[in-house]
Amino acid sequence: MKKFFTLTAVALMATSINAQEVLDVTSDEVKPIIEAAITNPTVLNNPLFILVPQDEKVFPAGTFINNDYESVVGGTPIGLKNYSWEASTANMTVKANSTLNADSNDDTESFRFNIAKEKEDGTYDGTIALVKDGCDPQFLGYVNPKTGNPSPAYKEFYEWPAKKTTDEEGKEVEMLDEQGNYISDTDGEPIHRVLDPVWAPGNGDLPAKGCYYEFTAKTDGVLKIAIFLNKNLASNKLYIVDESTQAEGYKALTDDKLTIKGFRQGNLFETESDRGTTSLVDWTLNDEFLLTTANIDNGGTNRPFYGYVSFEVKANTTYMALTPKNQLGLFGYEFTPSTGTGINVVKSAENADAAVYNMAGQRVDAAYKGLVIKNGVKRIQK
Repeated sequence: MKKFFTLTAVALMATSINAQEVLDVTSDEVKPIIEAAITNPTVLNNPLFILVPQDEKVFPAGTFINNDYESVVGGTPIGLKNYSWEASTANMTVKANSTLNADSNDDTESFRFNIAKEKEDGTYDGTIALVKDGCDPQFLGYVNPKTGNPSPAYKEFYEWPAKKTTDEEGKEVEMLDEQGNYISDTDGEPIHRVLDPVWAPGNGDLPAKGCYYEFTAKTDGVLKIAIFLNKNLASNKLYIVDESTQAEGYKALTDDKLTIKGFRQGNLFETESDRGTTSLVDWTLNDEFLLTTANIDNGGTNRPFYGYVSFEVKANTTYMALTPKNQLGLFGYEFTPSTGTGINVVKSAENADAAVYNMAGQRVDAAYKGLVIKNGVKRIQK
């Protein structure tokens, strides 16, 4: 295997502007770049990353409970370990980032590979390999971080516990002053706190640390990213953030801008056909940014998702893929530059008998009134 131990962008294909470009994270060109990044972390120094030593400052009770990290001032800056790598095709560049929290000391947690193994019959493990048109494997593995949640800040500090008393029912409760603030028990043992706010669309900032992938194209086109989203699908959100929406607080793309195809991990594909011999099924992203599909009730949501998310991109605009409080793996991407006449992400053909779902991803019948999803399209059912 020819190795390139560099963190700079690598042009993997010399293609014409209208040719489809493919990047595979397990290829001979990209895998060594990621391996080099794992052994060469950098240090993040950010004014929002601070450590308040116990013997230097103890904050009043309630600092963490009030969730006001701006009140946590002073202390010593934290240098968090940050792992990043970058690779590219002719017209698309991906930058990956993973930041380990201060209490992490296992460097192998930055990024790790999950690669399908070839079986005796010549096929690959269908729970890892992603198929393409014609049902041949398109990608045989992905890379993902083990830790590192997207967050706009990271603060470690100590606070006094609140004094305790008993109420009229004899239950132990925390004591409050006349203004409703907790009364500090300065004779108690200081409590170590870590404040790591969860990133969400529209909050006005991009993540300052954590796991995310950024995609930037040189030309307009359609980007198709192949991802792994860890369980549980009932709570793990997927954000595709258009960084050009800064004035709106950074917005995530909604379902009408996306085409999603994939399957859940298990013994069988979503369609219950033999693994590796079927096309992927359609999914939608509901209003809570949760992935759902027509027959998800048949197998539950406590399984990872493997599949493709496609969307239109503009030249010189960066799009960020991330999930809060969870793992997001990347197999690679396909990028199809625009022909100059305009291209659209095409949804599946209309199926009159398709199942109907409400905005919570629950299946409903014809008697349900309101906003629903059918054939992956939102509509009003009257």
